[in-house]
Amino acid sequence: MEDVKSLGITYSKLTYTSDSFDIIFGYLRELFQKNLAYVDNTPVEKMREERTKRIESECRKFTVEQNLAIF
Repeated sequence: MEDVKSLGITYSKLTYTSDSFDIIFGYLRELFQKNLAYVDNTPVEKMREERTKRIESECRKFTVEQNLAIF
C-alpha cells in the first residue's frame, strides 16, 4: 500500500480481482457465446512457433460448447 501511496494514487476502497471472478467469468462466457473469444490451450512452444510463422491457431475453430467445456 505504501508503494501505491508513493505513486500519488488514492483510493476509497481496497478490492481484489478475485472478489469479481464471478462477474468476470460471466463476461467471458458471453464473449464465447458471441464467438468473440476462444480458449487456446496450445502448448507454449508450439504457440510461439505458430505466431512467428503467422499460422492461425487450431483453437480458433473451437465451438462455443468446446470453449465452455475447456474453460
